[in-house]
Amino acid sequence: MKVSNIILICSDAQVKAFQTRFTDVNLHAFASFEAVPQDLWIKAQALIDCSLEISDAQLAFYAQEIDGVVLVNGVANNVLSAFNALKDGKAAVATMNLWPTFVELPKAEISVPLEKHQHSIQQFFESFNWPFEKVACRVGLVTPRVIAMIINEACYTVQEGTAGMKDIDLAMKLGTNYPFGPFEWANRIGIENVHGTLAAMYQDTHEERYKICPLLKTYYLRKEAFPI
Repeated sequence: MKVSNIILICSDAQVKAFQTRFTDVNLHAFASFEAVPQDLWIKAQALIDCSLEISDAQLAFYAQEIDGVVLVNGVANNVLSAFNALKDGKAAVATMNLWPTFVELPKAEISVPLEKHQHSIQQFFESFNWPFEKVACRVGLVTPRVIAMIINEACYTVQEGTAGMKDIDLAMKLGTNYPFGPFEWANRIGIENVHGTLAAMYQDTHEERYKICPLLKTYYLRKEAFPI
């Protein structure tokens, strides 16, 4: 089935990236789940929710209401907690790295928790010529997990007085060929997204390596970007 109506739940800054990705499609963008008009759920053949946190009740609603594909932000959401709702719903559900700036990358990072949904998800991405890489269904996926940990460790390095933010950014770009240093990357992603992802990973695993550095927490609570 050709997808002609997609509901987007994302920030204004992310809409442009999706408009570039989905041409000749009616994109209905909203800032929140609550803002979506009731009659639109019937028309939509796909939904993409970039929200950092999505409740099990929302996931169950998506699974029942969307007769098509549902992509939700997988960096801080464990969709397996709503497994029964996904199993019995109409929608083919996948999680995805929907951090800001990552939709623009050439290849999507996705996880498909139910085997029966694999074909529908694959068809969706192929219909838009969007290459993808499948990863295990776990909070943080792969790329966000790694980058969040790098940013967190960089914060510890600054907190300990070993190096400054600008020096660390420059060293990472020159030494690893990363497109951005950890602090510039955190600002682009949004410190609230990095903080929320680390918090979700720690809640999921209780591993010490995901404990949030006090310096990162300070900037998160102040709602300030790193001064680089």
